[in-house]
Amino acid sequence: MTNDKSAAAARRFRDIGMHAKVVISLLALCGFFALLTIVFEVSTLTVLDRLGRGEVVAESELVAADLRHAQMGSVLIGAFAVATLASAAWIFLFLRNARALSDAATRYSPIWSAISIFVPIVNLWYPYAAVAEAARRSAGPESRGRRRLLFAWSIVAPLAFLARDGVRFLLWPEAQTFEGLIGETWIGIGAVAVQVLALYVTGSVIAELTAAQHKQARASAAVW
Repeated sequence: MTNDKSAAAARRFRDIGMHAKVVISLLALCGFFALLTIVFEVSTLTVLDRLGRGEVVAESELVAADLRHAQMGSVLIGAFAVATLASAAWIFLFLRNARALSDAATRYSPIWSAISIFVPIVNLWYPYAAVAEAARRSAGPESRGRRRLLFAWSIVAPLAFLARDGVRFLLWPEAQTFEGLIGETWIGIGAVAVQVLALYVTGSVIAELTAAQHKQARASAAVW
């Protein structure tokens, strides 16, 4: 019976190492664009500072700053959309492998765990709880470092969602004044910084858990 279960698990288990590398590469690309956004935001602050000191700033310079801001915003949104889709696919594959390696069924459905990342409010806790449970069941002994990593992920990733979805506009609903525009720009820099941290932690989680799950699969003779 045990051999039959192992054979069935071997058929269901899939190597997701390559997919994990693709996701991590996309996250790194998002991080690069996010850092560029911070650079452009700082350049905007420089222009605003010159205006605040009463210096004359050419209209073409203001237009160029606005154009860079809009273009990088569009690029960053597109990159985050692709990376989020790829991350959702990784969550699905990771949980499906967890079910293949664990005798007990997980409480979280792979498909719903993947979809939850796109659902407002739900994406603040559900996917992280699902991945944490799947890791406990299929990625070997849980170390203190992994617990800390998963805890950090469950904190900074939701903060990044909140930042991306417009925290600056909630705090500065009317950025029509000069002071309000400066405040909004600083909040934008802070929001992007949180996103960069979340991207790094997410990539670390994916790399750690993918490797641990494959190691556990080899140790249990479920595959290979």
